[in-house]
Formats: sequence, C-alpha cells, structure tokens
Amino acid sequence: MLIFLLFLAIDVDGEFYIQIDHRSSSNNLFFLDEGFINPSAGYGIIGADVNPAVLASGGNLDFYTGFSLTGRGVLDFDEYYNVEGVEDSIRIPFSVRYNELGGMDFFGISKKIGPVNIGICRPGGYKWGFEMGLTGSVSGDFNPEDPIELNHGDHPEIPEEDTIIVDLPISGGIFIDTPEPLRIEYSSSPIFIGAGTGFGPVKVGVGLKFTKNRILGKGSITVRPDTFSILVDTVVRSPSGDDWTVDSLVGYAVIDDTLYYGNLDGDISTTQTAFDLGVILDTKILKLSLAYEYGTSYTLTGNYKWLFREIAGFPEVLEFDTSGLQVDSINNIVSGSVGVIFNEIPKETNSEIGISNLHFAGYHSLRGGVQLDLFLLRLGLNGSIDFPTSGDIRLMRLDAGLAFGLPIPVFDVNMGLAGSLIWLNTEDEDFFLPSATIGMSLSYKQDNFRVDLPFKLNITQFLLSAVEQVEEEDISFDFWGNINLGLGIGISL
Repeated sequence: MLIFLLFLAIDVDGEFYIQIDHRSSSNNLFFLDEGFINPSAGYGIIGADVNPAVLASGGNLDFYTGFSLTGRGVLDFDEYYNVEGVEDSIRIPFSVRYNELGGMDFFGISKKIGPVNIGICRPGGYKWGFEMGLTGSVSGDFNPEDPIELNHGDHPEIPEEDTIIVDLPISGGIFIDTPEPLRIEYSSSPIFIGAGTGFGPVKVGVGLKFTKNRILGKGSITVRPDTFSILVDTVVRSPSGDDWTVDSLVGYAVIDDTLYYGNLDGDISTTQTAFDLGVILDTKILKLSLAYEYGTSYTLTGNYKWLFREIAGFPEVLEFDTSGLQVDSINNIVSGSVGVIFNEIPKETNSEIGISNLHFAGYHSLRGGVQLDLFLLRLGLNGSIDFPTSGDIRLMRLDAGLAFGLPIPVFDVNMGLAGSLIWLNTEDEDFFLPSATIGMSLSYKQDNFRVDLPFKLNITQFLLSAVEQVEEEDISFDFWGNINLGLGIGISL
C-alpha cells in the first residue's frame, strides 16, 4: 500500500521530543531540612506529615514554608534505523526533556494547646507527567505497488490495441504535527492534620491525611500529506512488443485528505483518606523515629473521550489526470505531464465518550529514621516503604535518604542524597518511575527566625541515559539546566 511505502522514507526533519515532568515535594524539602523525610531530625511542623509525633517537639507556635525552582535537563541524541529496501540508515533526531518541577513545596503551622501540639500543613505532593510532541516531516522516494497503464482512452495518439505501462517513482512526504502535545499526568496533593504530645524522651502522635489523586490525559495528532512530484525518463516495452520512450514525463500525486487524526481528553480524580501513627525516641544524641500510615482504597472517576481516525484503505480506482499528456505515435515518444489523485479515501473511526472508574488499592506504609547528633557532625538516615493491599491497580513506593551536616554557629551546612522508586502494577503492565537527587543547603538561624537556601541536582536524567544505551558521542547533556534552587522560611515562637 502507498501509506506503507511512504513511511519508508529516508529523510526525517523537525522536532521529535519526549518530556518527563517529575515533582516530589519530599525530595525538594529534604534539602531545605532533612527532617521533612527523616522525622527523627524534625521539629514543630517539619516532618509532621511523615510522623505526627514530631509535633510534640514544637514550641508555642511554629510556622514554615518552602519553595523550589524548576530544574530543566535535555538529552539530545540521534536514533538510526535500518529499513529493508532503504540503502542508508534512517536518522531520527530525538530530545528527551526532564523537568524537576518546582513551586510551593510546603506550607504548615503548629500550635501548642496545653500538653498537646496541633498542626496542619499542605505539602506540595507528587506529580509525574509524560508528554510527546511531534512537529516535522518525513520525505523520500518510493514507488506505488502498481504501475499506471496508459491507453487510447488516455490519449488518442496511443494505438487502440496498445497499452503503455509506466512505473511512477514519486518524491514527496508527509507532515506530522501535535497541535496539542500528547500528555498523561498523575498527581497527588495531600493535606495533613495531626496532634502530638510527649512523655519524657518518648513522643507520640496521630494524624489524618486527605489526598486528592488525579489522572489527566489530553492531546491531539495529525498526519497530513504533501504534494508529491513525479519525473520519469525511461524506455518501456508495450504488450504489443513496441518500445516507447518516456521522455521527461513530469507530474504530481495528490492525496486530498488527512492520513491520520487522533484526539484524547480525560480527567478523573478523587480524594483518599489516610490515618497516621508515630513514635519518636529522643535521647538527645540519638533519635529514633518510627511511623505507620494506612491509606484507604479509592476509585478515580470522571469523564473521558477519545477519537482516532485513520485510512482504512485506498480507492480501488485512482483518478489519473492525463490532460497534459503528449504522445508522438510516429516516434513512440511519451512526454508532458500526468497526475495521480486520491479522492474519497475510506476512513475507519474509533471513538468513545464515557465515565471512567479506576480502582486503586489501599496501602500500608512503614517509615523509619535515625539521627545522630555529635558535637561537630550530624548524621541522618531514613527509609520508607509503601506496600499496597489487593486491588486492580497497585502502587508501591520506596524512599530513602542519607544526610550529614556541620552545625556551625548561626549557620548550618547540610549535604545529602535522596531517592525514590514508584512501582505501578496493573493487570497487564508494570511501570517503574525512579528519581534521585543530590544537594546541599545553607541555613541561617537567628533567634526565632531561620532561612534555608538549598542547592540541588536531579541525577535521574543521567540514569535514564544509561538505559537508552546509545553511543556516547551521540548524546548531548544539559548539565546546568538540571540544577535548581529553593527557599525556606521558618518561625518558632
């Protein structure tokens, strides 16, 4: 079929990219204060959503807010494909963009009421998005499967008993465009409310977490043909045995239709409830933290619609424009111009509009941490695991962090490494979403006021490049684009 041969074109030009957007507020906050994911180092409202027992270490009033900027990285490389029938490999330029999203990562406040500290906070949550954009053209030379047959009906100078059979090599291409890039996005945005109190070195706490989970899908794609050109210089033999010279026969081929169109639009969401319990053992030099969280199962609901339209075949009879054809029956020469027109191409359309219900399993979560405070060194280690209950779609998550700091008077210098791995398990597929960040922060503390300035680098892009397994000389990294900054402000009264 013509469309099959068209996609064997050998020249590719344009912009073809895949974009991965990631945001983990816990990773961003870790470089403001490690207590955000290691509650053994937390205090006041910092770390309370991970272990509510942290609230018991707060003062009369604690406030904290943190922000981060977006870090952008780009991995440029070329992929080469060998296609049967094409002499040279086809080069396709690709870009993989990785964005570590910033924004408001945390806003929280806690207040002491008698022996109990009450706190509420809004972490930035988690977001993962996949986007694909195509804007370019594919072009080359190819031959239709069947030649055209010119006879007396096409031109009166062609003998009635003769037929001239000509292969038409066609040059041209198609345009590929995503007017709205194809995008799928998952996000979770929690709100936490909790309380904590202490009994000597032991602190305990309870909390509730309400998380809005959302999946969004949208985008469109079109494939449109260009006008194809024809140039033939050859000698052919007709069935009667006569040789005919095809002398610079020029022409065109027109596909007067869209080859492919697709559109996707869906938005489903719900709110999940979780219950938290936590305990902290504080011996001043050594602090131990252990917390448990149970999240209920939930169902994402919402409207969706999609439509895909593609060519189901080609007309059995093509329209040939032979009005510009010139035939010299004395010297057996064919010249001039000829056109091939595809009209009324049959289409196959698949579409659906409905209400979606995706059932996600609940989960159990265990979170532990240890903090060692020495005179000239502070060392922290933490880890957590979220493992799902039974359900159609299950999410498992692993988090870990390592931090050490130098408690200098007025200023603190902290460095660390934080990472996470999310495993999405469905009945048909497994998906793994990794993230890893290294960084450091400088904290200024004066009386009841503090300012944190983090500096971090997301190294996930470099991990992805290893998976790509492309040759090193074909890779272009945007190292500095992956670095991003932040700001944290805290008040304790």
